[in-house]
Amino acid sequence: MIQAKIEINQEELSVLREITMASPVNVKKRKRSRIIFASMAIVMAIYTIVHFLNHSSGNSLLALTLTVFFTWAATSGVVFYQNFLIKKQQNKANDKLKSGGREYNFDIDGVTILSEIGWGLNKWEAFKCWGIFKEYVYLKRIDNQMLLVKRTDLPKEDYEALLSLLNTNLVQENLTVKKGTGL
Repeated sequence: MIQAKIEINQEELSVLREITMASPVNVKKRKRSRIIFASMAIVMAIYTIVHFLNHSSGNSLLALTLTVFFTWAATSGVVFYQNFLIKKQQNKANDKLKSGGREYNFDIDGVTILSEIGWGLNKWEAFKCWGIFKEYVYLKRIDNQMLLVKRTDLPKEDYEALLSLLNTNLVQENLTVKKGTGL
């Protein structure tokens, strides 16, 4: 049995947000939204030029404003908005669920979770994947809730045993992380 303890604080909540943002589903949503917003920016830019050449300043100003908005949305607005929604969802959670200490016991049956509000066994079937993000190992449950284990808090032998156990029972998820953006 491998034991791991973690204290949930702002750093861990931030890591959970980053993992969620880097998940393949959210990356695909951002890509799709960026294509739509970029297309709208191009259409509005053409519309702006046409109305500017026809000396229609009222329409040109509105079209220019929309062009700037769609360009911002296509570049950084989509990431900003998605991060905002995830933060909002985290803030709605009960304080007892998003803070405090957790203890995880990993064995061949699954993961036993002990916290201030209770304990329980999650069998391996309750998880869909696992991965490594920064200095954390995470497990994603089928309801998209996540468990975090800080790699540096585990002895090397326990860390290697944990990876072996995870590889035996779950599929490893590879996240898309762009350098310099945190996503």
